[in-house]
Amino acid sequence: MAPQNKNKDKVAENTDVVVDTEKEKLKSELDELKQLVAQLLKDKQESSANVSVATDPQEIEEDVAIIPPNKMINVTSLFYGGMTLTGNNKRIRFERFGVTQPVSFEDLTHICSNHRNLAEEGAFFIHNKDAVKSLYLEDNYKKFINKQTIENFITLPEEQMRSMFKNTTKEIQETIVDLVIDGVKKYIKGEDSKYSNRNKVEIISELSGKNIYQLANEAVEQEKK
Repeated sequence: MAPQNKNKDKVAENTDVVVDTEKEKLKSELDELKQLVAQLLKDKQESSANVSVATDPQEIEEDVAIIPPNKMINVTSLFYGGMTLTGNNKRIRFERFGVTQPVSFEDLTHICSNHRNLAEEGAFFIHNKDAVKSLYLEDNYKKFINKQTIENFITLPEEQMRSMFKNTTKEIQETIVDLVIDGVKKYIKGEDSKYSNRNKVEIISELSGKNIYQLANEAVEQEKK
C-alpha cells in the first residue's frame, strides 16, 4: 500500500475552505446587490406615482368652478380716470374711478387675456371669487384694496396707511395718490375738509415720493387759467 501524502491532503483541505469562503462572500455580495436593485426600482415607482398625481389634469381642475360664458359679473374700475377694456370683439368703457358695471364671464376672460398686466395690477376689481380663481388671479388679489378702502384711505390710522400702501400694487398706489391730490385740491378750494389732516397727506407724499401739496396747488393754479 502506497504511503499517503499528508501534506497534499492538507493543502487540498485548505483550498476547499478558501473556495467555500469565496462562495459565501460572493453570495453575500450578490444578495446585497439584489436588495439595492429592488430598492431602486421601488423608489422609482414611488417617484413616478407622485409625479403622476401632481400633474394629473383631473386633480388640478377639480377645484376650479365651471362658470357659464353668459354669466354676468360685476367689475369695478380702480383706475383714476377713463379706461377702455377689450372683451370678446367689444370695447367696454369705464369713465372714471369707482364705476361698476356687469360684464359677461366670456368678455371678462378676453379682458384678462388682452390686458393681463392691468388684471394682475388691480386696475379693475372682479366681484366674484370663482371668476378670480378661474382666471388664476387669487395670488394677485391678496395685494388688492377695494374701492371703499381706496376712497377712504386718508381716514385710516397712520400705521395701517403705511402697511397697506407698501403691500399693494403699483397701479393701486398711483390711484391712491391721484385721489389724494384731487382731495387736497378740493380742500385748498374750500370744497372738502376730508383731506385737512396735513400729517396724513405728508405720509402719502413720503410713501409715494411725490409732493402732494405742490401737485395739488399746481392743479388749482392750472384750473384758474
